[in-house]
Amino acid sequence: MVSISNPVSVSVDTTYILPPSLIPAADAHNVLIEDFTGVTCTNCPGAHDNILVPIESSNPHGRINIVELFVTDFPQTGPNVGELYNGFRDTVATKIENSVYTSLVVIPIAGIDRMPLGTDGLNNTQVKSSSWTSGVNGRLTTTDALNLSVVSSFDSASRTATIVTKITYLDTTTALQNLSVVVVEDSFTDLQEFPDSVAWYNYNSVFRGLVTAVPFGDPISPSLPLKEKGRVCQKVYSYHVNAAWKSKHCRVIAFVHGDGSQAGQHVYQSWQTPLAP
Repeated sequence: MVSISNPVSVSVDTTYILPPSLIPAADAHNVLIEDFTGVTCTNCPGAHDNILVPIESSNPHGRINIVELFVTDFPQTGPNVGELYNGFRDTVATKIENSVYTSLVVIPIAGIDRMPLGTDGLNNTQVKSSSWTSGVNGRLTTTDALNLSVVSSFDSASRTATIVTKITYLDTTTALQNLSVVVVEDSFTDLQEFPDSVAWYNYNSVFRGLVTAVPFGDPISPSLPLKEKGRVCQKVYSYHVNAAWKSKHCRVIAFVHGDGSQAGQHVYQSWQTPLAP
């Protein structure tokens, strides 16, 4: 059975100002895709394999950051009889669903940078698979007002990951912003329901846990309501990695987004790195 998200992390914050000559240009925008899927959803593997995989493979590594979310409160999230991982269902994934996206209207469905790109009224941050490609392509051309970078190291003896995140502001802002840091794991094989069969299937980018607070992440330097151009905010997390997780198969995906007062929406930038390089 997949273990429920690990809540144990400690962060240390620092901040400083870069001189004007050292303020970098904006990095290319990386797109966050939060894909709600399920092991008894017959259309989900096709949507992933025929839409998300081509989107990811047609862009440079790191431009597309996919998180596969298996919630506990939707009928098509499983599990199948005889499967190994209880449908990958996770209570924290469910809190993200209910707090950020409200109730799911259908699966497969995804959030793209938590932007209102869907057509389902109050649930318009939920984007149906037919619109994933156009939604992602539109976001890839975004020019960001901040840069984000993430590096991780891993001590196998203590099973502690040290995750260093750095946000560099390229323009002055008073926006309320949070940082979320997610762990995903690749290379699972388990049973998946298809339109005409149940068969073994390879799963990647499976949501494993939030390093940051559930569900809206951590405020970025909340004592500084105004972030000047050149302001750098660094958060260093010490995160105990669950013993059931294969560290070499795990990646860290971090993203800056609106705080909880904005329903956690609007991802400004995202970044990924191996958990244990």
